[in-house]
Amino acid sequence: MEINFGTNVTNCGIIFDTNGNYFYRYLANSNFWIHGNNWNGMVIFPNGLGYGRISQSGTFNKRIVLPKAVTNTANMFFNCFNLNQNIQIPNSVTNVMDMFANCRNLNQNIQIPNTVTNTAYMFNGCRNLNQNIQIPNNVQNTAAMFNYCINLNQNIRIPNTVTTTALMFNGCSNLNQSIQIPNGVTNTANMFGGCQKLNQNIRIPDGVTNTANMFTSCLYLNQNIQIPNTVTNTAQMFGGCWNLNQNIRIPNGATNTANMFSSCSNLNQNIQIPNTVTTTTYMFSSCTNLNQNIQIPNTVTSTANMFNNCTNLNQNIQIPNSVTTTMYMFNNCRNLNQNIQIPNSVTTTMYMFASCTNLNQNIQIPNSVTNMVLMFASCFNLSNITIEPKQRTIQNINAFIPSNNSKSLNIWTDSDTATNIMNAGFIQGNIKPTMTAITNGYYNAQYNIYIYTNAFS
Repeated sequence: MEINFGTNVTNCGIIFDTNGNYFYRYLANSNFWIHGNNWNGMVIFPNGLGYGRISQSGTFNKRIVLPKAVTNTANMFFNCFNLNQNIQIPNSVTNVMDMFANCRNLNQNIQIPNTVTNTAYMFNGCRNLNQNIQIPNNVQNTAAMFNYCINLNQNIRIPNTVTTTALMFNGCSNLNQSIQIPNGVTNTANMFGGCQKLNQNIRIPDGVTNTANMFTSCLYLNQNIQIPNTVTNTAQMFGGCWNLNQNIRIPNGATNTANMFSSCSNLNQNIQIPNTVTTTTYMFSSCTNLNQNIQIPNTVTSTANMFNNCTNLNQNIQIPNSVTTTMYMFNNCRNLNQNIQIPNSVTTTMYMFASCTNLNQNIQIPNSVTNMVLMFASCFNLSNITIEPKQRTIQNINAFIPSNNSKSLNIWTDSDTATNIMNAGFIQGNIKPTMTAITNGYYNAQYNIYIYTNAFS
C-alpha cells in the first residue's frame, strides 16, 4: 500500500491497508505523521515538508528519501523495530533527537549533516548498531545518543562543541573504547553506566560538575580515574564496579558521595573524603573486601548505610559530631568488633549494628538518640550496652537487642531509662519480657538479660 500526500492535502484521518489494519495519518501546517503498529507501506512525502514522523510502525523497513526542506526529524522512525535502511538526512535538518529510537534492527552508518545541533537519544535502544557514527562539529547535546546500543564497540569522536554527554553510552554493555571527552563538557552523569566490558582510563576534563553514575556497573573497570576539582556530585559514580581497587581521589568541591563505591566488592583502599562532603549514605555499601579506617569529615550529616554489608570491616570508625543519623551504618558487618563512639548529635541508630555477629563491645548510646529500633538485632555475641540517662523522650526502642544471645547481656543505665525500656518490646521480635527486681536493677532468666539502674549514680 502507498500513501501519497500531495502538497495541498491538509486532512487528518484513518487509512487502512489490505489486511484491514488501520493507521492514523495527519498533514497540516507542513507536518506529516503516520502512526500504526505494522505499517510497511510506501510513503511519498509532500514538497515543503517541515516535520515528518513514522512512529510505532514495528514492521516498517522502506527506503525513504526526505525532501530537502525538512528541518526536524525528531522521533521520525521511533519504534520502527524492523528498520535497517541507510536514511539520507538532508542538510536542512537541525534536530534529530530520538530519530531512530528503538530501531532495534538498525545497523547503518547514518551520516549526520553539519546543520544538526541536537543528537540526544538519536540511536537510543538501537541494540544491533555497531557503526562509527560521525558526530558533526555543531552538535551541543549528545545526551543518551547511544543509550542501550548493546552491540556498539566503536571509538566515537565527540566534537568540542558538545556540553553534555549524560547517558551517551549508558547500557552499551559491549563497549571498551578510550572515548575522549572534550573540554567543553560539564555533565557526564551516567555516561558509561552499564558498560560492563569497559576498562579504559577515561579522562574527565576540567569543567565537569556532575559525574553521578558515570561508571556505574562497569564490571571490569579497574582504572585510577582522575576526577577534576570542578566536580561536586560523585553519587554512585563507581557503584557496582566489582573489579575496582584503586585509591580514587575525591575532589575538594564534592558534596555528595552517596553510593559512590557501593558494591565495589574488590575495593580495599583508604579513600580520603574531603571536608566539603555532606552525605556519605551507602558510600561503601557491600564493599565486602574493605577493611580500612575511613576518616569521616565533620561536614557529614548522614552516614546511613555507609558500611552496610562490609563483611570484612573491623576498624574503629570515628563518627563526627555533625552526624544526625547512623541507621544501618554497620549493618551486617559480621567481622566488626570495635567500640564505636556515637556522638551526642545522633538521633537515629536504627539497625546500626544489626547482624554484627562478632560484636562484643560496651557500646554507649548517647541521650540524644530517640530511635534505636533493631539497633543490635542478631548481635548474638553482645554482652554489654550502656544507655545514657534521662532518655524520657525515646520514641521507639522496640526490639533493639537480640533474642538469643550466646551469653548474658548487661544493660547499664539509670532507673528512669530502665522503666522506659521495660515498657517497650525491647527484645527482637517485639518481645516484652517480665523482669524480676534484683539489687540495683532487674533480671530475666529466660533471655539472660540484666538491666542495671546504678550505672550513672
